[in-house]
Amino acid sequence: MSFLKRIFASSSPSANPASQPALQHSQPASDLNTRSPMSQENSSRRELLRLVLRDTLNRTGIPTSWLGADLLAATSRGRDPGIHVRLLVKHWDPRLMLHGMAFETAYKKRVMTLDPLADRWLLGISWQFSLADDTGCPAMPHPGVWTSSIPAAALAVGELEAQTAMTASDPGDLLGGSIVISGPAATPDSSAARPAAAAAIRQAARHSAPEPLTDSRAEAKADLERLFAIRDEDLQRHAQSGSSSQHFAATEPAGLEALGHLPRNGDTEAAPLQASFAKTDVFRRPAASGTGEPVNR
Repeated sequence: MSFLKRIFASSSPSANPASQPALQHSQPASDLNTRSPMSQENSSRRELLRLVLRDTLNRTGIPTSWLGADLLAATSRGRDPGIHVRLLVKHWDPRLMLHGMAFETAYKKRVMTLDPLADRWLLGISWQFSLADDTGCPAMPHPGVWTSSIPAAALAVGELEAQTAMTASDPGDLLGGSIVISGPAATPDSSAARPAAAAAIRQAARHSAPEPLTDSRAEAKADLERLFAIRDEDLQRHAQSGSSSQHFAATEPAGLEALGHLPRNGDTEAAPLQASFAKTDVFRRPAASGTGEPVNR
């Protein structure tokens, strides 16, 4: 029995631990991970995604500080492990939301051009707001806006009108009032038709609506003409009735009233006036030496 035990013990892998290589015990886990083929592939894929993001931002003209990306290791049922791209919005601009889908499509197309097998390991793209200050973001609108009958094309034209009004140098580009377009609204096939529609609206407003400066000058001129007409009519009425001096009283100096006889110093009539005052008494100051002298006060 002991003989069989020695035979099986010598043939087992754990019988001679000194013969096994000790390499995996001497290397750190980080070195093992970096030397694995899967980790090297993920590292090259992450570098590719960063380069494509920077290249897409430069091609579209978006500042590179507006968007960032988090490259996350992800798994999916029925697929091999891959990478999930999370785009970070670091600067608020409504145009990013308006053209976000087009930017994502251009980004994926560029990745597929450089790596045709990217659809196997690129598991998805998501967006996240990572703003340092969100005070400039608009508030939620009225709940009825989402189910209103206003077509999306009209809302897009309104946004273009607001952007054009902010950068317009011609007063005719500023729309003075609301414009009502009759007939069914047709949804444009692409965004290329929106600038043409906005230009047509501005052209119609330039011919129909008067300039604000012209209106104010015309109103001021009309007010002056009315004032001059009233003055001329008043002058003509006074000229027909006679001299204009008849409407005013003659200017004369004010009359002088005679004053009665005023008593002078030494007159006998001044005596009753003195009776209203109290008699002045002699005040004696007590002297320190015991003698005092009268002091008139």
